Amino acid sequence: DVMEAMYAKGGKKLLTQTDARRWTALHRAAYGRHSAAVTQLLEWGGGAFLDIKGRFGRTPWDYANKRDRKIMEKYRRLGKKPGEGVFTFPDGSTWEGQWTGGDLQASGTYKWTDGRMYIGQYNDRGEMHGEGLMELPDGRRYEGKYRHDFKDGWGKLSWPDGRCYEGTWKAGKLYKGTYTTATGESRNNLHLVGKDVSKDDASAKLHIEDTDIFDAVDAGFDADEESVRLLISKDGNHILDKRDESKLKLTPFLRAALRGLVGIMSVMYESKPDVLQQTDTKIGYTAMHYAAKRGHLAAVNQLLEWDSKLLDAHSSRMGMTPFLTAVTHGKVDVMEAMYAKGGKKLLTQTDARRWTALHRAAYGRHSAAVTQLLEWGGGAFLDIKGRFGRTPWDYANKRDRKIMEKYRRLGKKPGEGVFTFPDGSTWEGQWTGGDLQASGTYKWTDGRMYIGQYNDRGEMHGEGLMELPDGRRYEGKYRHDFKDGWGKLSWPDGRCYEGTWKAGKLYKGTYTTATGKRTRRQLKEL
Repeated sequence: DVMEAMYAKGGKKLLTQTDARRWTALHRAAYGRHSAAVTQLLEWGGGAFLDIKGRFGRTPWDYANKRDRKIMEKYRRLGKKPGEGVFTFPDGSTWEGQWTGGDLQASGTYKWTDGRMYIGQYNDRGEMHGEGLMELPDGRRYEGKYRHDFKDGWGKLSWPDGRCYEGTWKAGKLYKGTYTTATGESRNNLHLVGKDVSKDDASAKLHIEDTDIFDAVDAGFDADEESVRLLISKDGNHILDKRDESKLKLTPFLRAALRGLVGIMSVMYESKPDVLQQTDTKIGYTAMHYAAKRGHLAAVNQLLEWDSKLLDAHSSRMGMTPFLTAVTHGKVDVMEAMYAKGGKKLLTQTDARRWTALHRAAYGRHSAAVTQLLEWGGGAFLDIKGRFGRTPWDYANKRDRKIMEKYRRLGKKPGEGVFTFPDGSTWEGQWTGGDLQASGTYKWTDGRMYIGQYNDRGEMHGEGLMELPDGRRYEGKYRHDFKDGWGKLSWPDGRCYEGTWKAGKLYKGTYTTATGKRTRRQLKEL
């Protein structure tokens, strides 16, 4: 009854009203199972409304139940006639064009409330798709190909003052073509990247001066290196310190390395050599990390030529080096390039878990990388334990264990080893069947040094000697990285404490002052 009252006042234009989903009243009635409303709407509008598609391509018929479809069937047979229609959308924009079996999306004219107008083809989802003409309020005019609401393919954009761009568009962005100035000067084969004009922003310009450095990188392997050089020349090399809006906050150089764009990387390096030291803000990867991760061999070789010390860079998260990164992603050709420059020291690099490259290759099931690492390092690396006592053998699957078995039989020879950890600390000691944790010397970057025994989890455990930067010296028992048991702590001025420790804390014993006075006491803390 409410519908009838409104229809009496508003007429047939109400039948073409749509919501944000582009649903008509008939969509709503069918979806809500309101059979009486379905019947009334069809009486007013006929069967041509049955196949009108919403934003996601579904019709009232698609939403109707069996009962309502019986009602619809009568009008469906009568409503397949071509005709004309005008639709008004919730925001006030309008669509006018031909009916094709009740389908609005074949071709027509769409007018926005801000003055824009599109005349052309649509797909069955109501998107601009095919040949089309777009006229903008500021006088600009685009004629060419559209794909899923974006300019895509060959097209021509012209300005009221006579400027024009004729060329290729990709996903709404200017890509490559000819730009003609208002005076008739043409610039051919320009890579004019950087402005997303899918929404025809009136402020969009078509000149290299307005191109963003990140968009220049994102143009891909066909990007014009000269465009990047012009941007740096115009804005200064400080634009190479800009960060993008991704979670990683990449710089232009890091993004170029991620994409393997050696030419663009070279232009940036020539202008600002310290780009090699740039890292992202989340995990601390350098350009070498990103090139290794993606397997861009040419980019890796170029970075090695510029500075081979990049091989020693540990990321802030997980302590990954570029070599460990290449191994993690199974990039054997990159591994080989790095090994040719860095040698065997790369095999002893470890991450924050104290995993070697062989741990990473075994854990990632990269059999080719496992084989190559064992060819370089031999079976002695098979039993090196990480922070939690697990070896590459422990992480390997059946296939990789068959590869390892050959080297395991050959690699159980005692020897010496030096390991450098991500924070710069070092461990030096004996090999015992490939196990680093038997005994040795550990040096921290702050000057501390421990000489003594370790357990199979790499913890100070057993007899040991600790020397501290301030001259203090502890000799005694350790248990799981803590002083535990009988031990002696001495100071440079002659003081000393000799007694019992529990879980790293002084417990009970004898304290001797610098003058030689001895006192038996219980001390609570170090």
